[in-house]
Amino acid sequence: MKDKPKKNCPYCQNAIGPGRSDKVFCDDQCRNAYNRDKRRIEALYSGEDAREQIIRLIKRNHALLKKFNPRQDEWIADGAELYDAGFHAEYFTGCRQLEDGRLQYFCFEQAWVNLDGNKMLLSVEPEQLKIYDQTISADNIFFTPVPRNMEDH
Repeated sequence: MKDKPKKNCPYCQNAIGPGRSDKVFCDDQCRNAYNRDKRRIEALYSGEDAREQIIRLIKRNHALLKKFNPRQDEWIADGAELYDAGFHAEYFTGCRQLEDGRLQYFCFEQAWVNLDGNKMLLSVEPEQLKIYDQTISADNIFFTPVPRNMEDH
């Protein structure tokens, strides 16, 4: 019996390990990242309004910050894991400088501060919700490019 040629993951190009014969990706992270990138490209070519894309990314960031801060208190999270899950630090709803000079970013009430060693301090700041109406429109969301300060991202 002939050995089948080894297949490579279309996202990371690593060899696909044992599993189903129709396995396409090496793991769930690569499959999810590949599909996120594919949807992003399709949205660009479909004519989706840029503001709608930004709102979608901010909502995604908000959901990920809530997920990675399970106690909804102060929490140190692995920044690389957040980015691998689809977090985009350049999309946020507000920012302020802390007394120590670091910047704290907001996705509505969810906040983060970039720390050394690929870590992020997550917190919840309910007063940030007072800034926004209950309904979010494309007119009150802004985009500011920010260096990620995250290795490998």
